[in-house]
Amino acid sequence: MLDPQFPIKKLENGKWRLHLSASVSPTGKKTSRTFETKTEANNFRVNRKWEINKRGTGQIPLDTNQMVDAKRAIDLLKGRTESLYEMVKEALEAKELLEGAGLRGNHDLSLPRAAEELMETYRRTEASKTFREAFNDYYEFKKFGSKSTQHQNDIRRIMNGPKWNRGKESSEGQLKRQGFLNHYGDTPLELITEKQIRAFVREHFRSSIRNRNSCVVLLKSIFDYAVGEGWIRISPMRKIQKEQTFIEAVDILKIADFNRCAELLDTPKYRSIAVPIAIQMFAGLRWSEIAGNKDKPMMGWDKVVTNPRGAKSIKPYINVTREHAKGIQGKRGTSARLVEIEDNLIDWINLVPKSKRVGQILPDSHQQLIRDFRKEANIEGRRNILRHSYGTYHFHRFENKAKTMLNMGHTNDGTFEEHYYAYDPEGDAPELYWDLRPSKNRKSKIIDLEVAS
Repeated sequence: MLDPQFPIKKLENGKWRLHLSASVSPTGKKTSRTFETKTEANNFRVNRKWEINKRGTGQIPLDTNQMVDAKRAIDLLKGRTESLYEMVKEALEAKELLEGAGLRGNHDLSLPRAAEELMETYRRTEASKTFREAFNDYYEFKKFGSKSTQHQNDIRRIMNGPKWNRGKESSEGQLKRQGFLNHYGDTPLELITEKQIRAFVREHFRSSIRNRNSCVVLLKSIFDYAVGEGWIRISPMRKIQKEQTFIEAVDILKIADFNRCAELLDTPKYRSIAVPIAIQMFAGLRWSEIAGNKDKPMMGWDKVVTNPRGAKSIKPYINVTREHAKGIQGKRGTSARLVEIEDNLIDWINLVPKSKRVGQILPDSHQQLIRDFRKEANIEGRRNILRHSYGTYHFHRFENKAKTMLNMGHTNDGTFEEHYYAYDPEGDAPELYWDLRPSKNRKSKIIDLEVAS
């Protein structure tokens, strides 16, 4: 009967493998040895039992040749801060792993060779960059400091954790623990595994497909950059892909909704923000192009040209310059454009006398007014509904896709068609939308809200 601590098994290549449990292995870990014949395996088992009975399992007995090898291994390992005993023990483990691998070819399994392999691993680890160093290099290479605020916020959220958690209180430490740098910032690149990355993404970026994809794209870019620089041979992100996203039908104003918006803008409370809101509804500008943000200034009245002059007669227009348009100021690819002003929008603009059309288009205290308006109009939380309504109703009223795309600053036919082309608006909505005017200029009576709804 086989000894349960020393089982011997014949391999397919004709050799014999002796398995050593952790309790009897010289290294204190479960290992195995491979021998050419069963007799050699049995002899080793007998000798090992004798060694255990005489010295115990904690000793590592060396014969004369092994002593010479061990001395050479120690010389190779000089200068290391770790215990030399531990280093030699690791070298022995490496040697035993090689011997137990069942390799067909002849390989140098001496202690010095094992020590050299161990040293090479240490050298690679010490020479490799940490993830934090790679990220900093990549950040400078891509000039992320010049990217949009939204782009930089996404990077900070993925790398350093979010500023806050919606719906629950979290300490600063808890938030930082959600950042990739907190987990693996000081880890050498080659030691970060695909399994670790998948676990991180699953734990901290599972709230939406967009969140997950943002994290995956950034990490993939950094590791691909590291491969290109020669810091690692293979990216752990090579099998991790973005999830497919599906664009749902856009949320737009129904007849009752846009009549309610027009009624509110026609009241004294909202008169100071009536023109900017009307510009978004009837010219399709992004709110950031009107109100500005950290990267963009607020639009001024000088960009609203109601009486154009020049050699060529053109319609009134709104000048969305590069400094206001979506994109990076001074670079190609921004959505700078001239947006023609439709007749009903002229009536809304004329609510403000020409003598008052100076400076910024929004009052300084507009934030609370905007919040109140959106709440009363029942469009709170429906972020892009005014711009999407413009795109839908402009295309379905004038049936000129190129013109609608130009006015909105769109360049992607596919995205435009998914959002607006196949949409089937209710009743006469496209015609009614472009007849929305202030009460004093109204050509037709606004549909009764109860009937419309």
